[in-house]
Amino acid sequence: MGTKISFKSLSINQVSSSSGVFSGRNKHIGWKSSSKLNEGFGKIDGQDNIVENNYNITFDPDYIDVYQPQRKKE
Repeated sequence: MGTKISFKSLSINQVSSSSGVFSGRNKHIGWKSSSKLNEGFGKIDGQDNIVENNYNITFDPDYIDVYQPQRKKE
C-alpha cells in the first residue's frame, strides 16, 4: 500500500522520492532531485504467456549515473 495524504480538500495519492508537500510561506533552497533507471527486460503482458531461459544485457556506456555537484559549505 502506498502513501496517501488527505487534509481537508487536499488529497495526495502517491508520493515519490522527489515529492514535497508545502503549506504557507516557504523558501526551498537546494531542492533538487536526480534519478536514473536502466531496464533490460521490459514487460510481458496478456494471458498464458511463458518466458523461459532468458539472458538480458543492459549496455550502459556512461560513467556517471547521476551527476551531483558538490554543495558549497556554509
